[in-house]
Amino acid sequence: MAPGALADSEVEDVLRRVDAAAVEPRPKLVFAVGQKVKIVDGPFRDFTGTVEEFNPERSRVKVSLSIFGRPVPVVLEPVQLEAA
Repeated sequence: MAPGALADSEVEDVLRRVDAAAVEPRPKLVFAVGQKVKIVDGPFRDFTGTVEEFNPERSRVKVSLSIFGRPVPVVLEPVQLEAA
């Protein structure tokens, strides 16, 4: 038994579902070790820190923040940061 053709309405329904499930690609952000950055999202929003490590494969940035005069490492996603 050969497969039957899809009706136009079925094709449109499938395409609508694909569009609805599509995830926007994340922008490629690059940070250098030692770079000053500002946190723009999350519980540390508006803090400024220094990049300690950047792992683009895992999409993670380790930032050192000064909290109560002590350095505190925090791991964040690049989209949570902007250059200071």
